[in-house]
Amino acid sequence: MVRRLFLNHQRVKGSHRMYKNFLILTFINLFFSFSLAESTNVVPNFDHTSALRDYKRFALVIGNKNYEYRPLTNPIKDAKAMKAFLEARGFKVIYVPDANFVTMKAKKEAFLTHLAEAKKSIAFVYYSGHGTQEISRETRKLTNYLIPIDNKRLKTITRLDNYSLSLNEMLGDMDELNHGLNIVLMDACRDGLPAFTKSATRAILLTLKYWLMPLLISLHTSGL
Repeated sequence: MVRRLFLNHQRVKGSHRMYKNFLILTFINLFFSFSLAESTNVVPNFDHTSALRDYKRFALVIGNKNYEYRPLTNPIKDAKAMKAFLEARGFKVIYVPDANFVTMKAKKEAFLTHLAEAKKSIAFVYYSGHGTQEISRETRKLTNYLIPIDNKRLKTITRLDNYSLSLNEMLGDMDELNHGLNIVLMDACRDGLPAFTKSATRAILLTLKYWLMPLLISLHTSGL
């Protein structure tokens, strides 16, 4: 069962960033309240919600701001806020500010190692920075890419495959390694590549998966 919720709004002068963060944190708080509830009516046919209270909690938080091509303004501030938010809720956070490709790949592997060792945990990924979506030349499938700060060389899809992180691959790894709760939140603008022209709209994508019942929430905002 997949549910989608779309919110659209225009820039709110002077307070748009605060409004965006309010939306993100509100939905996360609502979800944690939902997932940790003990009522069997909340998640039909599953009796694992109370067990989540005892699961280890791991998070990967990436904020990329100082890009070689098209630097951004707020990702590190947003990532720091998310790090504090998650640590206050018992997460062991791998915090990655302004990461090049080598660093992003290494930190992702460290995060996945935690999930593999725990087997059942609450896993959270937050990414703020440039992103893009293209047909991979390796898999021939539509792929979402998380872009490292050393992005000037990303002038072809082949280089995207070789020098950026595939969100599709990371979601697949999380799904196989962690039999608990997986949460992925992306706040990624789509205009950060020299060879690809995208609109400047930022898309906030929140993907939540609890065992065999996925809940997909997409928050599309403009100009944040």
